[in-house]
Formats: sequence, C-alpha cells, structure tokens
Amino acid sequence: SGVKRSTYRRPLPSTFLHQSTGACPELFHLQTQQQALLCSRCFSTVQESTKPPSNKPSKSSNPTATAITFLEKVHSQRFPQDLICQKVQDILLKMLKGKLRPSDGPIALDLLNVAVANADLPHELILPRLFSLATQVMRASGHPHSFNEIIRQLYRLLDNHQQYFSNNLAYNSHHVNGACANYIQAVITDSKRTKQSLSPERRQHCQTLMTRLERLYEDPTIPLVANDYACNAFINLLCIQEKPHQAYDYLKRMVDMAPNHPVEMIPKVSTFSAVISAFAKSQPDISLEILQWMMKLHQLSHNENNNNNKIVFPAPNTICFNALLDAWARSGRRDAGQKAEQT
Repeated sequence: SGVKRSTYRRPLPSTFLHQSTGACPELFHLQTQQQALLCSRCFSTVQESTKPPSNKPSKSSNPTATAITFLEKVHSQRFPQDLICQKVQDILLKMLKGKLRPSDGPIALDLLNVAVANADLPHELILPRLFSLATQVMRASGHPHSFNEIIRQLYRLLDNHQQYFSNNLAYNSHHVNGACANYIQAVITDSKRTKQSLSPERRQHCQTLMTRLERLYEDPTIPLVANDYACNAFINLLCIQEKPHQAYDYLKRMVDMAPNHPVEMIPKVSTFSAVISAFAKSQPDISLEILQWMMKLHQLSHNENNNNNKIVFPAPNTICFNALLDAWARSGRRDAGQKAEQT
C-alpha cells in the first residue's frame, strides 16, 4: 500500500485512504508514521485511535488485540495460508459483538485485504460474507471516513464478482445484498438523524449501487438475485428521495416475485409504512389504497398458509395506520376528517 509501519500495534486511521483498492488520488503515499499524523486531509488532529493500546486491555478490546497479533503473524508468514479467511471471519464476528472504536475500522479493512490476498480464488466460499462483516465493523466503528471506505469496498466486491462470488446463489444473495442494503440503510438513518437531505455524493453512490446490483440480477450466469434486504432498502431510498410512485412500483414487483422467488422476498411492515408515508403530502387516496392492499395480502396469504403456503405478508400495524391518518391530515381536503374516521 506504500505505508510503512514498524508494527500493527499503532494502526492509523489514515489507512482507510491509502489502500490499493480505493486510494484517494489526491493523497501522496505516506512513508512514516509522523507524516501520517500530519496529513491534514485525513485528520486535523491526532485522534484517540493513534494511541498505543493499554498493557492491560479490557475484555471489549480483546478482539482488536487478537486482530493485531493475527495480522503480525500473517505478514511474517507465521500463519497457515489456508486458514486465514476462516480466522478473519472469526475475528470480525467477535469485533461486532464488542464495543468498537474508530481505530477498529482500519483494522477491519486490513483484515479484509489480508483475506482477499490469501484467498483460494475463485473457489473461496466465504469472501462475500467477509466483505459484509468488514463493512459492518467499519460502520459501527464510527470512523469519520467509514461511509467513503464502505462504498469503495462494495464497488470492489461487485466489480470482481467473477472472482469473489461463490457458486452458491442463496449464500451470495444473502451476504452481497445484505452488505449493500446495510450501506443504503445507514445513509438513510444518518440523513434522518441529522435532519438533512441526502448529499449529492451519497445519493449518487446509492443510485449507482442499485444500478450495479440490478445489472447483476439480470445476468443469469451470475449466482445472485434480489432479496428482501436489498428491495426493502431500495424502496426506503426511493421514499426518502420523494419518489413515491417508483417506490410503489418496486413494492408491487417485490410482492409479485415473492411466491416463486428462489430466496426470501417478503416486504417488511416498515417498507409498506414508508410508501404510505411517501404519499402523505399529496395523494392520501393512494396511501389508503396501499393500506387496503396490505390488509388483503395478509389475509389471503394467511389463509393460504393454512394450506402449507410458506409466504405470509405482514399485517398493518399502528405505524401504518398513523401514517395514513397523517396523510389525511396533511391533505387539506374537506373530507379529510371523514376519511380519517373511516380509517
């Protein structure tokens, strides 16, 4: 990567920006730790993550210490190559169970890079899961560059699908869609938390991610299909972008595919309520239509389930009804009160 470290015991946050898989073109390769700490484009101040770990690490920091020791062994060729991917998976799972710090984000990226570099390509089964786990750790770490690095790694996964995907359609669909959906949902959650609209950059990344995934879905030679994770995320994204009609169309497609789809494809209650809310400002009649459709779907699928049909669509909850009441309240129509009472 061009970054020289005497030890992995002082991982730098700037490693996010200096990997061969997604290096920032405006940054020069740093040669010393001191230069890395002074890189103004990475950080204006030296953060907690540059401090060496305590001699007596707490239980919550043990996975990080394990990761650092493991990386040292790998780089000194003291760890069996055929066991590296499995060990990376174990460490990432343990990291997700503990309390993460910003410094754990770059460590997760180092773990992922080590796994990819030593994987038995194109026969390594668990790479899609490793990308999913590593990006989850990056996001949970709270590292300020986590969103940028996650999208780079997702593009990397999709661009190299011929090498990184397994031959198992269900496995790929679960982990690849899960990783991409987690990014989209994190973008949406962050937008709601800050009460700001999506930035043009993030909006473009989410749209590009959707387009790339849909292109892969359409190719029958690629062992990947859409699932409920991805579709729920796509619909929520369209809703927050104020594209209710596109969201509604996507929801209809999702429902149509559910009975015969090779993997699970059932919309969440929150997905229905998001589309109902998306029509709240302008077309409450469509909000009512969606709620009635949702009730009918649930009733029909519930009855069919008694005849061994495994597909059961969710029933509307109070959030769905409140979204409809809000739609009538926002409509300004004279019959809004009467419609609300009927709801």
